[in-house]
Amino acid sequence: ICIQSNVPSNFSKILEAEHLQNFSNFRRHFYHINHQRIKFSLQDYPNINITNIRLAPVNQSVQNDFMKRLNKNTSCFPHLVYHGTRLKNIESILQYGFLIPNRAHPSNSEAPIIVSEHGRAFGTGIYSSYSAAYSLLYINATNTFLACAAIPKRDKVGKIERFHGNILVLSHISQIIPLFLIDFKYLNGLWRNYPCFNEEKQCKIDKNNEIKKPVIISRKYLRKVLNYMNDEVRKNNRYQVRSFEFFN
Repeated sequence: ICIQSNVPSNFSKILEAEHLQNFSNFRRHFYHINHQRIKFSLQDYPNINITNIRLAPVNQSVQNDFMKRLNKNTSCFPHLVYHGTRLKNIESILQYGFLIPNRAHPSNSEAPIIVSEHGRAFGTGIYSSYSAAYSLLYINATNTFLACAAIPKRDKVGKIERFHGNILVLSHISQIIPLFLIDFKYLNGLWRNYPCFNEEKQCKIDKNNEIKKPVIISRKYLRKVLNYMNDEVRKNNRYQVRSFEFFN
């Protein structure tokens, strides 16, 4: 894959009070601003087709950490960045958020301590990219990557820190959050297609639902069943009345 930089030249978007009220409002607004860029993030690669964009089911605690930081950094709109990783890592990211290698989670003792898989060319931190195609290089055993919102740190004059070409490195876990799962498919035979995240589980659910389809009873048969039940109820009521008269 030939990589081209997708770093946007203008980040001047507005965050209104309603967008900061909760994570759902923010994500909805973020997608409204960036949906075209997300949908066409791989348009320069005709052999790769985006097949689905899904909401990332992010843990509530991860949402809360991000929204706290966002409410303290309202002067600049969060950046759209992408992250590609192994299939097994996506579940952990959704549960615990992005983690910094060789560091314990600052508030969640259940979060695992991870190790760096691709080196640390620009120091320790969470690596993301402004290029969706670049993120595909780090995907393993899945056809899903993450579209994220990132709050980069800035220096005193407003310059973004730890920004290297199309790579953005974040120093704290609350600076980035996955918003969307992007499923894609290779259209040529040069690259192997793998299942999308949770695709196999979803297929099993769909299959079970097919097996457990409701039984449709004809109206004629249902009427007979109801008439029989009504007859039994009437017989039982007559028996109860007679018994009552007998004992009195």
